[in-house]
Amino acid sequence: MITQGEILYSYFHDEDNIDGENSLAKGTVVKRPSKYVKSPYMADVILDSDVDNQDNNSNENDKSNELNEILAHTPALGCNGYVDKGQSILLLKNKNPKTKSSHKVEFAYDNENLVGTNPYLSNDIVGKMITEKKFPQFAECNITNFKREKTVGNSRFDVYFEDGETKYYIEVKTAPVKDITKNNAIFPKGYRKKKTDSFSPRAVKHLEELGKLAKEENNKCYLIYVVPRTDIDHFSPCKDDPIYCDAYLNAVKSGVSMISFCTTLDDEKRNIVFDRFLKIKFSWVKSK
Repeated sequence: MITQGEILYSYFHDEDNIDGENSLAKGTVVKRPSKYVKSPYMADVILDSDVDNQDNNSNENDKSNELNEILAHTPALGCNGYVDKGQSILLLKNKNPKTKSSHKVEFAYDNENLVGTNPYLSNDIVGKMITEKKFPQFAECNITNFKREKTVGNSRFDVYFEDGETKYYIEVKTAPVKDITKNNAIFPKGYRKKKTDSFSPRAVKHLEELGKLAKEENNKCYLIYVVPRTDIDHFSPCKDDPIYCDAYLNAVKSGVSMISFCTTLDDEKRNIVFDRFLKIKFSWVKSK
């Protein structure tokens, strides 16, 4: 199947390095949103390499050196505080020189622990793992009509394929946030206007749609939580979101299967690698 340390996604290829760079660059967030581009998906960042160069080139009599701030794309916004002012991050240089941002934030540090901050990679990773038979749940499937994104009803699911008459509908969620009280990864978590709201109405809708599909003959439905960090013991739906928890419980009762696994960055800061499958613990008791 799959082993710890197996490469799931590569940032660099020997034949396609960016200006000879072969690892993610480290930096520090100065401000998000940026002072220059007011999108919440942009941040002002100082690269550590610029700090090192200033330290090497400066002297006591030269106070004119100023650190250059770059503009970085933050795919997960502030990622629950991991990508906000003062946070240490790892960035990938953009290949396209026409973009406003020169870099994209891929990882952040939660103390000494790495946290993936690009949720869009999860779909690529899961899709590759399915087609390469890395999940035990799909290892015996004769995969046909594989699609990335499949619209059914009012939802678009991340992965779809068929095995004979059986149709598989798979939704992928990225769960970077840690509940330090339980030492577990949680989903969803983020901004909401009121405490009575769900953190992610869209994620609730996906659960409801999966639950409906799972009740139909010849359908199998899965929700896969990708946890881009390894300093956790298990995964749980976020207890602070009772709306999501209730939808999760109903989905499971309807036949939706749940999978979770965690990933990290390799020591060379070049590749995302598999760490382990995670247990899912769920203690929500309310039901409709």
